[in-house]
Amino acid sequence: MGCFIPPLIGHAEHLFEQAASTQMVVGPFTVRPDGIKDDHAARQYIGQVVGIIRMIETTVTGKALVGAIQGYKRPVLIFPLVKADDDDEDNAAFAWVDRRMGLFPVVMSFSPLFGQRLREFLGGNEQDFDRVFAPQEVIVHELAHVARAVSGNFGRLGDDEEELATMVANMFSGEIGRPPVKSYDDESNVTGDVAAFSRAYYKANYDMIEAFCKQNRELAIDLSHAKVAFNPLRQYIDENF
Repeated sequence: MGCFIPPLIGHAEHLFEQAASTQMVVGPFTVRPDGIKDDHAARQYIGQVVGIIRMIETTVTGKALVGAIQGYKRPVLIFPLVKADDDDEDNAAFAWVDRRMGLFPVVMSFSPLFGQRLREFLGGNEQDFDRVFAPQEVIVHELAHVARAVSGNFGRLGDDEEELATMVANMFSGEIGRPPVKSYDDESNVTGDVAAFSRAYYKANYDMIEAFCKQNRELAIDLSHAKVAFNPLRQYIDENF
């Protein structure tokens, strides 16, 4: 779905040499259409991203993430998706987050992919894949990384940072009526009893969930209020807080 790139590794520095003059600030985010030359397309990009942010803020999961990020008062730049230097055709990320020096300590490279653009990105038709994530799900996954980064906690979970972001995105998916996926490594839909899957997921990922709840306590509590069948955070907080 997406990834977090370690500082100054993996993505070319030239990304910031052609900063667009047009931009829009929404909450803690500055949306800037870097690299888009056509004025109409640039405005369309800004409008789509801002619309997605405002939409996810209507959910418990999205509101918790945006509120947590805003609380750290560290601006976040969002600009169009640029392919990573080390991406291959079978492993291209839908989006990525990186830590940087300067005005924007955290940046997100993300483009809403729909229709033909999505098919071209995937290299096939949507039905050829176990799960095609909506742009809203992709950005929520990345916002989980952003929240960890601005709070100074990213990396403390090691390889589980991606699983954590997948868990949070799964909770959001439930809020918009979509099934969760099994894990970061198995992005196929859960087709059985989602509540039973949530309990099994909680047991299998207990250490990760406990560490997150201790490191980002307020965010974890806010996320746990989502009224969805997949909610391992609710189970942990009910048992331990």
